[in-house]
Amino acid sequence: MFRRTMNFSLLTCLAFACAGVCAASNEYKGGSGDAVKSWPPRDSTILKTPTQPLCIYIFDPDPRRNDGAKVIENKLLASAEVKEQLKGFLVVKIKSDGTDAKGWPGDYLARAKSNAAIIVCTTDMAQTVFYDKGTIKEYMTPQHLAGTLAGVLTYEKKKKELTDKKPA
Repeated sequence: MFRRTMNFSLLTCLAFACAGVCAASNEYKGGSGDAVKSWPPRDSTILKTPTQPLCIYIFDPDPRRNDGAKVIENKLLASAEVKEQLKGFLVVKIKSDGTDAKGWPGDYLARAKSNAAIIVCTTDMAQTVFYDKGTIKEYMTPQHLAGTLAGVLTYEKKKKELTDKKPA
């Protein structure tokens, strides 16, 4: 009887230990993906007079399971297609709690609470596209994001051509 109880207790302890290891291996800390590691945080002053279109990545810094950040960092932003388009953008990475960069609008930061978000903006802020937990699943693909980035670059090019043609 004692032996059966001891075996049961030992198995229970092992099961809890395995569950803890499995849960820990599912954790993903936002902002740690290779695609965004080198992106600097910047204050919101860049929104006032951006010189390039912006790609802003906002993530929840809590060290827990963050599946949204994992998908955005390792699937969307890590794509070769997206990386190529991002060459024409000023890229920024900020924490959703606002501790690393000041002055960001609360509605921008809220989109990444317990998750992550990408915000793509034109230099005149006339076009702003959000990719976050509310985005339709079919749009959360590297091809769709690359298309959005290409569209913004085309808009910027046409806008520049129009301003260059204006008479002095």
